[in-house]
Amino acid sequence: MDITPRDVNYFLAVVEHGRLAKAAEACHVTQPALTKAIQRLEAECGLILFERDARGMRLTAEGERFKEVAQLLGRRYENAIQVAANVRAQQSGLLRLGSTDATRASIVPSTLSALLRQRPGLRATLQIRRSDQLALAVVQGQLDVAVIPTYGAAPEGCDHVKIGQDPHLPVMSARHPLAGRSRLAPADLMPYRWINGAHDSAGFQNLGALFARHQLPAPIVAVEVEYASESVLSLVRNSDMLAMIPRSFFRATDQLDFRVVPIPDFHIDRSVLCITRAGMERSPLTAAFCDLLLQQAQAAPGGGSDPL
Repeated sequence: MDITPRDVNYFLAVVEHGRLAKAAEACHVTQPALTKAIQRLEAECGLILFERDARGMRLTAEGERFKEVAQLLGRRYENAIQVAANVRAQQSGLLRLGSTDATRASIVPSTLSALLRQRPGLRATLQIRRSDQLALAVVQGQLDVAVIPTYGAAPEGCDHVKIGQDPHLPVMSARHPLAGRSRLAPADLMPYRWINGAHDSAGFQNLGALFARHQLPAPIVAVEVEYASESVLSLVRNSDMLAMIPRSFFRATDQLDFRVVPIPDFHIDRSVLCITRAGMERSPLTAAFCDLLLQQAQAAPGGGSDPL
């Protein structure tokens, strides 16, 4: 059977787009060329893969079964191409790295610096985005690796290595009315507004759950933000508002202007993961970065349980 990777890609494009014209445009070929490729594939398989009607191209029962095989072949071919590129890359090449603003402030810069010293020919791109955006970019093959915090399981479609813990801590200004007290209760925070995510965000839902454990309603959010940043800290510094700040981010600031709210066990647990695309062989550069990241985490105080 003489089925080429290109024919498989053409088949999957028709499945995705449902019409030959749209699939041909996506594959940058003419419609007659695509039609011949599908006919050639059907002849090689000895199967009718599509039903043709006025609504476009629909898979037959045999076509549905062949689609599963075609998707597997496509992934294996893509993996083979990646392996070949990895062999060529070795000490040089491009590492496409992603990090959130919080993890950027922790061990990501030092790990990347160490890798650049080891591999002088390396080039790297660093994208600073939200965790969900980075995970999607990894799954879609736009990033090789990303370091992200997560409240629960690893993102779907990603392999991961746990790097450590980076909980959210409640923070207030050193001039806050509550700053002079050595111990507080969650109820003491109710008169004050917060800087946090929108009501449908994971950050707000976890904050609400924290108050709910103490039989209190969710706090009022005065300023909605996507993630912790210098702007959030500036708002906290110059107001009576409160915010949940990643511990790693807080440690990187001038803490004289701030106080961690002194309530025992009043924090939001988060793990920090190094994620790569599921099922794909890691390039030498990606593997080297992940190994260095884990080594630095394990060498930090706490032996990897608290590296951030």
